[in-house]
This record gives sequence, structure tokens and C-alpha cells, in this order.
Amino acid sequence: MDESWAAYIDEEGFASHWDETMEGFRGINAQMDAICRIGMKVYPNEVERLFCYQFGDAFLVTSDFHEPDLSRAVLIVIAILRNILSSDRLARATLVEGNIADIAGCYPKEIRDLSDRTRVALGAGLLMTTPILGQGLLRAVGLSKRKPKGPLFLVDSALKDRLQDDINTNDLEDGTVAVNWLLGEPKGLREIQEKAGLKRESQGARVARVAKYLTQRTLKNEWKQNVFSYLLP
Repeated sequence: MDESWAAYIDEEGFASHWDETMEGFRGINAQMDAICRIGMKVYPNEVERLFCYQFGDAFLVTSDFHEPDLSRAVLIVIAILRNILSSDRLARATLVEGNIADIAGCYPKEIRDLSDRTRVALGAGLLMTTPILGQGLLRAVGLSKRKPKGPLFLVDSALKDRLQDDINTNDLEDGTVAVNWLLGEPKGLREIQEKAGLKRESQGARVARVAKYLTQRTLKNEWKQNVFSYLLP
């Protein structure tokens, strides 16, 4: 069965910004803004449309169909990661294949019988549901939990041969590939960024932002080392 792609993007260090009121939402807002702009301005038609779901400080972005060439998916994720970086935040991303399903029909009868299964009254309280599940979400989250840690973009190694040649990757030992989302300008990325109206910065400016992030926060040595190993080699 041909499966669509699923990308999971999770802000790094969000908990450390929670007490900063609205400043704490800079990364999430930059990610949501990029997703909305790309979906509305770059791929608004039914043929190329995207579906997105929020899970706390993370988002799942999926395609509506199987794509033999996964370059579009990678370029979309890179555009989102760079937009997050423009707000002086970093995120971690994964890309897998796996379909997503609406599971509301599997809920208990009390929920299924409601006209709105996402907002369930609990007397004076409220239950909010996210009726989305499937191999795409499970695989993407599972990949995100693997090492190496840090603001990396990990891709299932089985998908590597379906990426365009100018996307810079590093093979890892556990069946994954790390895409260098920070360096380089792969073909097609600028078009997405310009159509979406996203901020574009020079490579030097992006590197400077990452360096600033590293110096202003208390981070584990392993985390820092992975940045230099896979983003700033």
C-alpha cells in the first residue's frame, strides 16, 4: 500500500520559555505561521494540499497522497525549521511515510453519538479530543525519540534515495539519515519561502543565530556536540 509522508516538528526547549509569557510562544508562533503560509499560499489546491495537526508544542504535517519524490516534503520542513530559527528558536524534525486516520469512529458510543466529537461537555467541564492517529504519527514520533538528540532533521534511511541530489544528508548508524537543514540552498526552497512570504536569511546569519542560541542557554554537551556534528561540520 502506498503511503503518504508525515513530518513531525517539535520545538526544542519550549518548557524553558514557559514563564516568559508571550515571548515563550515565539517558536510555536513561527512554526504555525510558516505552516499556514505554506498551506495557504504555496499549496492551496486539492492536488497538493497539506494537512496539519497540533500536539502541544509540536506539529504533524502530512501529504494527502503518496509522493515518489520526497523532495517537496524535505523542502517544506526546511522552510519551517528556518522560519522557527528566524525567531531565535530551534526545533527538531522527523520525516517518515505512514498514513493518518480519523479515529473518532473508534471512540465510545457516548462520544460517537455527538455531533461534535472534538468538544465533549463534562458537566461544567470540557474534554477536548484530537481524533488523529496512524502509522504516520507513530513512526514520526518514534523516530524523534531516537538518538542523536538536538535540533536535527531525521529521515528514515529507506527514503533517502527519493530525495533530490542537492539535499545535504549524513548517514547515521541506526537506520536514519540527518538532513542538514541549516546549510545550503537546495533547489526549490527559495520558491517555497518567497511564495509563502517567509523570512529568508543568508547562511551566515543562520549560523550566527544558532551560535547565539548555544551561548545563551545551558545545554548538555552531547546536545551541543550533535549540532556541530550534523549542522556545523
